[in-house]
Amino acid sequence: VVNVAILQPPLVQDFEGSFIPTNWRRDNPDNGIPWQKTFTYSGAVFGNTHAAYMDFYNYSGKGQKDILESPFVDLSTVTNDSVIMVFDVSHARRFDSEDRLQVLMSDDCGLNWTPTSFDKGGSSLSSTVSSSTIFSPTITAEWRNERIDLTAHKGKRVIFRFVGTNDNGNNLYLDNINIILKNGAPKKTF
Repeated sequence: VVNVAILQPPLVQDFEGSFIPTNWRRDNPDNGIPWQKTFTYSGAVFGNTHAAYMDFYNYSGKGQKDILESPFVDLSTVTNDSVIMVFDVSHARRFDSEDRLQVLMSDDCGLNWTPTSFDKGGSSLSSTVSSSTIFSPTITAEWRNERIDLTAHKGKRVIFRFVGTNDNGNNLYLDNINIILKNGAPKKTF
């Protein structure tokens, strides 16, 4: 028996603390370059200067998938509210690379993983202009906020995976992962 942490929404992860965050997990099957924490000159949110990132620029293992996995999130008590995941992503495409980020979820303790609505690669993943040099966001405009509606998963305990697939393009940054109840969210964001 493995005891696992089960968290209630809202879940907030801004990667400003230790890495790997408490109750999170990373999987690096090829023992190559894993998800890491890094300093950024500009976060998507003022004052937030750290993010999780994948160094696709220096990662020669094309096609390799690296995983950053959330703790269990308990949506079993959510009844009259919508559930939304919001997060910030920053990426600059290099040449015609097809680096990819997918968000998967499991409601059976990680035995099976199903796609969410977020699956972007190449130009659809990019949040700024292409760059042939190593990319690190320097202004907030180089970040994009993403949303995934999780309302269909009310009543479940779920885990999320952020899966980065390498095409030796440019660095990918992930920050401010929040799982929130819509009625508890700031009105300006909806």
